[in-house]
Amino acid sequence: MIKKITTFFAATVIVGCSTVDMNSLKCRNMQLSSKTTLQDVQNTCLISSQRLNSSGLYEVEFRNDSTQKSVTCDFATNSSDAILNSCH
Repeated sequence: MIKKITTFFAATVIVGCSTVDMNSLKCRNMQLSSKTTLQDVQNTCLISSQRLNSSGLYEVEFRNDSTQKSVTCDFATNSSDAILNSCH
């Protein structure tokens, strides 16, 4: 059941959005990965906005320090231990 829900969320987020190369996604000296939590991002990244999006995911927009461009990453909830779902 959890796998189906995760697959649904991933498909919802990826459709219509270009994904970011996770190898070049950095905040200060922290490399972001699939193990990165919302709290990691909130404590390390230069955040410009945070909100619940129309898909029900918690969305955080911040500056990617590798490219100096704005990136938006999605988390399943706004819980500090929520794991990064995807970035675009």
